Amino acid sequence: GDRGAEAAMDPNWMQEAVSNVMKNAVDYGKEGGKIVLEPFESSYFYQIFANNGHLLCTSIAYSTRKSAIDSIERFKSACNGGKFFLFKDKKGLYQYKLYSKEGRCLVMGETYSDRGRAIKAAQSLASFVDKATFVDNTEAK
Repeated sequence: GDRGAEAAMDPNWMQEAVSNVMKNAVDYGKEGGKIVLEPFESSYFYQIFANNGHLLCTSIAYSTRKSAIDSIERFKSACNGGKFFLFKDKKGLYQYKLYSKEGRCLVMGETYSDRGRAIKAAQSLASFVDKATFVDNTEAK
């Protein structure tokens, strides 16, 4: 599973440190960014972009537009109440993952060669997700 990644750090301390960064990002974050809902074949997915246009994460596919939109709302809620974890894989790349209060992995960020950039990307996500512009690129509006 994805929780088996190797890390050269105390996981409890790292989780607390990343959570503190996320809380500060939410409390003092800037507006910006976009949540873009896209159709794909017979399904829907959303992507979240930072205010500089950088792709932060992509959702799984949903069978209906409504379920994708409902997932966006659950995702926003989890950013405020879930837990971000930082992982380092065997290739030395860093990736943040957001887990729900129940321990379910909701999203995995892009991979970064630099630990600081991975934390900054997670911080960016947490700072604007409630204020992000919603762009609906589906036919049914």
